[in-house]
Amino acid sequence: MSKFIWAFLYEVFLLPFVSVLFLVVCLFRPKARETFWAHFWASFKWSKTLKTIGTESGARPLFWFHVSSVGEFLQATPVMSQLKKSASHLQPFILVTYFSPSLTKYLKSKNKPSTYWGFDSITVFPWDWSFFSKALLKTLQPKALVITKIDIWPSMVFQSSQNHTPVHLVSGTFSPSSLRKYIRPFYKNVLSSFKGIYCVSLRDRNEVLKFFTPPRALPFRLEVLGDTRLDSVVDQQKHWHEQIQSHTAPDVFYQISSLCEPHYTKTSTLVCGSLWENDLKTLCQWLKHLSSPTHFRNIIIAPHEINPQTLKLFLTHLEAVGFKAEQSNDPPFIRLFNSKLTVQIILVNRLGLLSGLYSLGQVAFVGTGYGGVHNTLEPSAWGNTVIVGPKYQNAPEVSDLINVDAAYSYKSARDFSDYLSYLSEHPKVILEKGQKAKLYVDAHKGSSHKCVVKISDNNTLEATI
Repeated sequence: MSKFIWAFLYEVFLLPFVSVLFLVVCLFRPKARETFWAHFWASFKWSKTLKTIGTESGARPLFWFHVSSVGEFLQATPVMSQLKKSASHLQPFILVTYFSPSLTKYLKSKNKPSTYWGFDSITVFPWDWSFFSKALLKTLQPKALVITKIDIWPSMVFQSSQNHTPVHLVSGTFSPSSLRKYIRPFYKNVLSSFKGIYCVSLRDRNEVLKFFTPPRALPFRLEVLGDTRLDSVVDQQKHWHEQIQSHTAPDVFYQISSLCEPHYTKTSTLVCGSLWENDLKTLCQWLKHLSSPTHFRNIIIAPHEINPQTLKLFLTHLEAVGFKAEQSNDPPFIRLFNSKLTVQIILVNRLGLLSGLYSLGQVAFVGTGYGGVHNTLEPSAWGNTVIVGPKYQNAPEVSDLINVDAAYSYKSARDFSDYLSYLSEHPKVILEKGQKAKLYVDAHKGSSHKCVVKISDNNTLEATI
């Protein structure tokens, strides 16, 4: 069956079904409603947006990057920066489109200029209806479309390929449990529209090959180039280090750091990043059963979502296990104490701090949301021993960190408590595992440059990179 027929069936049957399903979800989830309205208004002013971008880009070669949310954006930033650097004489114009409004909030919280991230313009992409992609391709005539991780929109890919715009996937991840295997013939045609697919690991490459059995010549370049997010994490860690050393980091960072000082050693500070309620319950089970002071005197908790409802929920759980909070109006963080255990908890109430906060500790407990574990590379870059829950299949780097003895996946709340007790009694082990985590990050950086070389390898750029 031809790509044209698959594209037609997708737009006439599958896309309307998914759209209706999304509208139903909007009735029950505020975050989904927020996403709907963001895309609704983007659709309404799409023509005007494209004209504005066209005026801004002028005659410069335009590269189109599409990302889903914050994580995918951070995977794209080192590629964009490397592209700008490698082809500086051509002054490439980089446009970023995205799906989730979470990225809008993230960029606002960081308060950095677009040049810091490596793009020239950014906007929500309305929906995956073909006329939106057609309008962008006709108006802006991008030299290439670069997609990160797995946010592959079929109509976007089909239309770009039909327009002879090379499509590349960087940091490609393909889970064995993905639902895409149930629509294999369709997805095979989507992948066939790519110019290059650059996977994070050999496992991901093998998953792609399953769509093309029996083996035959692939219609695209398929290679393992690693995770560009490592470059983003290394750059971010370097930026935070420079800010901390030059005393230009956010004031709230120094306030939290000073609160840790009375009992401060890095091995005695536990940083809990991107925690959801189920993660907090696991932590509270450990705190509840402590009968004597623990090695971890400072516990920093950064919830995955920062809002009044989450703050209230976290406070309720922590107070239920014997911690008392210092209250104030809209604080950047809340301190909680347990005099019996001589432990203080700092509950963070501001976005954009977590990467820097990992520098204050040597043990990191990384939360697990609905899609799996969150970013374990950030604490690894600081040399932290990493602890995650049992659901980490979405992140192959966790398996790598476990294999090099730099991370631990607990199986239950009891297992979590036992492991923290073990680390409490062996501070030297904390340092050794943290060093292994840092070595892993250093050994796997550099993927962004490899991806830019491949993207430019088809005369997309008139330069040798």
